[in-house]
Amino acid sequence: MKDAMDGDAVHWYLAVIMLDDKQVHLLDSYPSKKRQRSRRNAVVTMIEFLDGLFKDLYRQVEPTLDPPVLEKFSL
Repeated sequence: MKDAMDGDAVHWYLAVIMLDDKQVHLLDSYPSKKRQRSRRNAVVTMIEFLDGLFKDLYRQVEPTLDPPVLEKFSL
């Protein structure tokens, strides 16, 4: 995920979605208390988007399958 910091600085961090463990791991090589909340909110927004995408894909492929609900995963 991309975090545009102050000025022209850009920082990338990784959100790993573990479907089997029902967890989302945030891996950040440059953690910042100042940016922690905004990075976490960006991950939550991504999870909400993916939930909608999974629901649509599962309906098209196999309507009887229940898609994973990422919003219920621990972060």
